[in-house]
Amino acid sequence: MPSRITPTIPYADGFSVKPLSISAIGIVTFTDNGTNEFRPNQIQCEKYGYKFDKQTSTCFAYKHTSKINTLGNSITNTVKGQRNNIASATNCLVTGQGNQANASVTNAIMTGNNNQMKANNSIVLGSQGVVSQDNSLVIGGNLSPSAVASNQFVRCLYSVQTTSNSTEASALNGVTGERFVIPDNSIIYFHADTLVVRVGGSNAAGAKGDYGSYVERGVIITKSGTSTYQRERDTIKTSGTVTNWRILAAVGAGNTLSLTCRGQTNMTLEWAMNVNITLINTGVTL
Repeated sequence: MPSRITPTIPYADGFSVKPLSISAIGIVTFTDNGTNEFRPNQIQCEKYGYKFDKQTSTCFAYKHTSKINTLGNSITNTVKGQRNNIASATNCLVTGQGNQANASVTNAIMTGNNNQMKANNSIVLGSQGVVSQDNSLVIGGNLSPSAVASNQFVRCLYSVQTTSNSTEASALNGVTGERFVIPDNSIIYFHADTLVVRVGGSNAAGAKGDYGSYVERGVIITKSGTSTYQRERDTIKTSGTVTNWRILAAVGAGNTLSLTCRGQTNMTLEWAMNVNITLINTGVTL
C-alpha cells in the first residue's frame, strides 16, 4: 500500500519541520518545505504526538501488529525482520527493519534499515538509502537524525553506440534520455570507468577490436536549482586507431549527470561506463 498524505497541519511552535506522510505500516515522514522528505528525530516526532522507536530510530503514527512483518511476504518475496513493507513488489529479498519498496518494484534486494526501493533489478545496503535507478547498487550511510539519502554511494551503468564523429549522449542502461538526477542542494563526485571497442564500420583506418579505456571524473554541485561542475579525464590504455575517440562529462538537462561519447566516421563503437557516484544531500539551501 502507498503512503497516505497527512492533512495540512501547521508547524508546531518553535519548529520548522512537520509531518508529510504516513506509510501503510505507520511510519511517519517529515518535511521542512513540503518537498524534502526525511525521518524525524525523537524530539520532532513526539512534538506532534507520535511514538518514537529508539531501537530503529523510527517515528510511528500507530502501532502495528506482528502480522504486518509478513506484508508482501508471498511466494515471490522473502522478508526477514520487522516493519518491512514491500507492498505489491515481486521477487524481492528483504532483511532488516523498516525497509520499503514501491508496488511496481521487481527483482530487488534490500539489506539494512529504513531503506527505500523505487527501481527494478537493484540492490540497496546500509541505512536510509534510496534507489531510484534500475539496475543499480546503492549503499546508504545514514543514521538518525540524518535525512533519508543524505549520504550514499551509487553504482550504475551508462552505455551508447556511436557510428560517426558526432557527439552522442550515453544513457543509464542504454535507455535514451535516462540519466542520474542530482538532487537540489546536493553535491556529487562521479568516477566513470569507460571502455569502448570497435565492432564494425567501413572506415579503412584501424580494424574491429580496436579499443580504448578512459576515466572521466569530477564534481557537480547543485545550488538552488543551478548546477556547476569541474571534470578531468585520464587515458588508461588504447590499442589500434582511436583518433578522435572521447568521453566528456557535463551537466545535462534537469540537473543530471551527462556523459557524451564521440567516435569516428564509419566506425561502429560500443561504449560502456561503470559510474560510481558519491552523494551528499545537504538538506540546506546552498
